[in-house]
Amino acid sequence: MPKYLSIGRLTRGVVVVKLIALSVFFGLVVLLVSGPLRIGVSSGLKVSRREILYPMNNTSQRHLPPGETVHLQMGQLRNFLPNVFLHPGTHEDSGRYRSSVLAYLHNPKSGGTSMRQCLEELSQHAGKPPPVLVSIDTISEVTTRHLNRAIKVSDFYVGDAAFGICDSVDGRPCSYFTLMREPFERSISHYFFCRNGGESWPPCNNTLEEFTLSLCSLFFRQMTTRLSCDHAVNSNASSPWTCNNRATSIDHYIHKNTRNRAATLEHILANMDKYFAVIGIVDEFEASLKMFEHAFGYPFHRTCNNIQLNRARYTAGDKEIIYAESKARLMQNEKVRECLHEDIQIYEQVLKIFETEKHIFANL
Repeated sequence: MPKYLSIGRLTRGVVVVKLIALSVFFGLVVLLVSGPLRIGVSSGLKVSRREILYPMNNTSQRHLPPGETVHLQMGQLRNFLPNVFLHPGTHEDSGRYRSSVLAYLHNPKSGGTSMRQCLEELSQHAGKPPPVLVSIDTISEVTTRHLNRAIKVSDFYVGDAAFGICDSVDGRPCSYFTLMREPFERSISHYFFCRNGGESWPPCNNTLEEFTLSLCSLFFRQMTTRLSCDHAVNSNASSPWTCNNRATSIDHYIHKNTRNRAATLEHILANMDKYFAVIGIVDEFEASLKMFEHAFGYPFHRTCNNIQLNRARYTAGDKEIIYAESKARLMQNEKVRECLHEDIQIYEQVLKIFETEKHIFANL
């Protein structure tokens, strides 16, 4: 009997511990998806929370708590300049853009490696430090050092995690810009680049369809992932800000929540011309460089038009045939079309923005 009672007490204790653990877990989830600058209490120490967006690879498929308005979290981005061509008054205020911090969002296999080399050459010619790489591996450290004033704000940032870096840049305006590629073609290029020995995540030891389904709408994910940073308000520490090493992906929380996913996409589509100071497209690389040059004052076109790195090794005819056949396969695959839905919608919006930019630029 005593032995039985001992086991019973232990069982009840385990149940209590599990309940406490579950309570803590759900409390953390609520904190992770809540808005910026929320005040909480931890061991009597006031803590403020800032949420910063950046991309990561994570295949979890959790859901937001009921009632969360995910698209509003996108609206918490700050300190970025709107499209210089599309918004009244911005073009006349060109000095702000030319003195702004430049943050280039690198969507893989969309001319990003060439743009990184371009920015390195531009910074060198201008006598400025080289661009700061903002990748999944470096974003936490870069952001923490910004918030703690441990490093001077750079003039150039580049990387697949650059969207959101303007949040932690204080004292100067900040401009996002990017090049985007047609989503089916981007995925095909990424796959064959990997198959030809190029460095890639995810790996490509599978079919083109499987590879595409492992990434889905990559640009959408790059714009919808959050880094959480905490500030000990009444701390005397020299580095009061700390940022998590891992991100909370809004995309993964809403993976199967059609309503919230649609609301987030709708918000992005409605605000692309506000988030990005200039948007270029890979198919019009030279025209994009000319608009970057006009907006920011650096000689993008003169310096970078002949830089084209990480191009696949095909003859022109072979590449056209391979891409055409591969694109037809992907477009006929219902799962792939669904998987790329967000990036397809974003790219269609980007094309409209780009054509308007180009028209306005041509008439200046």
